[in-house]
Amino acid sequence: MTQENLDQMTSEELKKYEKTLSIAVKVIGVSVILMISAGIFITLKRGFNVFTISPIVFLALLIVNYTNLKKVKAEVIARG
Repeated sequence: MTQENLDQMTSEELKKYEKTLSIAVKVIGVSVILMISAGIFITLKRGFNVFTISPIVFLALLIVNYTNLKKVKAEVIARG
């Protein structure tokens, strides 16, 4: 979400979006941890496969969502 869109949102919409992003970041974070541990386990048992590299894709998604969450939090703080 761009800064322009954040500026156009009401305070209530912004807080709701912050809450949604916060939940998404937590869920994706837990998923990445589980995928990394499952990938390591499967790699040790069967060798290299798709489960070894799949956490990298979700890690990128986690970084993007976390960055957006920081921007939303900054906008909420700026509005007071």
